[in-house]
Amino acid sequence: MTYVPSSAVWWSAYAAYKEIFFQSVFGPKGSSRRENVGDESQPNSVNNESPSNESNGLQPKGTSILALQTLSALCAGLTSGFLTNPLDVVKTRLQTMESKETGNQAPRLRSIVQELYREGGVPNFYRGVAPRMINVALWGTVMVSVYEFLKRSSVKSAPMATTS
Repeated sequence: MTYVPSSAVWWSAYAAYKEIFFQSVFGPKGSSRRENVGDESQPNSVNNESPSNESNGLQPKGTSILALQTLSALCAGLTSGFLTNPLDVVKTRLQTMESKETGNQAPRLRSIVQELYREGGVPNFYRGVAPRMINVALWGTVMVSVYEFLKRSSVKSAPMATTS
C-alpha cells in the first residue's frame, strides 16, 4: 500500500532535485559550464579534459557529480517520507486492528481515515514522520549512491587508438 506511491514520489523527486542541483552548480542545459559535464545520466560522461573557464573555477569531476546525486537522493528520501507518511499511518492502523474491533469484517479504508482524523486531526497522519523520513532518506541515498557508483565503474573505457 505504501511502496509504490513512495517509490513514485521518490524517483520523481530524485529527478527534480538532481536537475535543480545540477543547474545550480553547472548551469542550465546547453550552457558552457554544463558542456564540461555532459549528460549526467550517462556513465563516464564527464569531460575532464577541458577545465571550466567560468569565474568560479569549478571543474566537474565524477566525484562532484556523485556528490550531487547523493544529495539529490537524500532530499528525495526526505520528501518521499514526508509526503507518503499518511499512507504509512493508515497501513499500520490496518495491520494492527484486531478482528474483534471490526466484527470479523475487513476494516474499510474510509472508516480508518475518518477514525484517525477524529482522534487527532491532520497531525495524527504525521505521527512517526521523522523516523520514516530518516529511514527513506538513508535507504534511498545508499541505494542510489551504490547504483550510480557501480554504473560508472562498470562501463568499459573506449579502446585507445593505436598508431602503427
